Amino acid sequence: MANELTLVDEFVIPKKSGRAFKVIRGQVLRVIAPEGPQVADLNAFNLDDYTEHFSASRTRTMEGMYVRERTKLYSNPGHEQVMIRVIRDPIGIHDTLGARCSSRLHKNKFGTEGYVGCHELLAEAITPYGLGANNVHDVLAIFMRREIDEAGNLVTLAPNVRPGDSIDLLAEMDLLVA
Repeated sequence: MANELTLVDEFVIPKKSGRAFKVIRGQVLRVIAPEGPQVADLNAFNLDDYTEHFSASRTRTMEGMYVRERTKLYSNPGHEQVMIRVIRDPIGIHDTLGARCSSRLHKNKFGTEGYVGCHELLAEAITPYGLGANNVHDVLAIFMRREIDEAGNLVTLAPNVRPGDSIDLLAEMDLLVA
């Protein structure tokens, strides 16, 4: 008999916005792409100690370059604990290779002024918890497809997610997620 999940909360995070919320150990966070090709940048902090947070590099070292079903997501060096497990993932690949976008990245790389990136959106979302821009860390880019080409360049591919596709993440500790 399959385990039944109890819905604790449900909300939509509009495009180009962010939100922070608690996910308690044992709860499942389901991230759904309601409109299809889109990406969600995720930050996760230990709810009891914000200095412990998701580490893309530690996760790559322990689990490989891509996040898939059964991947464990680890916290930063000095802590190095499993924070989250991917327990259901029909999509197959999520990114830990690239950096989140930011206003400064867009200005430096593209000359764009006034761009509000994922960095700024995440910073705004965690502000009510006493955190800010300097606490935003590398992300798990859910539904993002990237690869490294033969020349060693990071290449962004179009997301292959369709409307309604989702991924389930099991919290292995109490978390603040943005």
